[in-house]
Amino acid sequence: MKRKLILFGVLGILIATSLSACGGTPAPTGLRITDVWARASAMSTDAMEMGGKNSAVYMKINNDGAADKLVQATSTVAASTELHTVEMKDGVMQMRPVEGGIDVPARGAVELKPGGLHVMLIGLHQDLKPGDTFNLKLTFEKAGVMEIPVPVRALVQ
Repeated sequence: MKRKLILFGVLGILIATSLSACGGTPAPTGLRITDVWARASAMSTDAMEMGGKNSAVYMKINNDGAADKLVQATSTVAASTELHTVEMKDGVMQMRPVEGGIDVPARGAVELKPGGLHVMLIGLHQDLKPGDTFNLKLTFEKAGVMEIPVPVRALVQ
């Protein structure tokens, strides 16, 4: 009987953790990732000659627990995956890597969206087409690593 209770307990934890990565029930850390999507790309000969095509991933990171920080993102679909922001400098919008990570406030949320914070996919290994899905690993300072599925959407939203 004890074995069944332990087995059901472990199974419940695994289901809750899996749901949290997809935006469902929060993980024990309190983080939930929702509204995840990546911009479709259009690979071309010109883009390949310039070192590959880029894309970006957007999402909302909801936090029901203590403050945390997104410190890294990785994916196998690109040569490099970086945390970026868009800044206005001398009247020109420029993308810049985020220094030190992206703060996720306690009992709050941070939104990664076009024109602001985002995960930059640099030097894509493949064309990202609407309807495709790939995995992205997010590393948080306290919560550790979460792997999430990222659906690809058309360029026009």
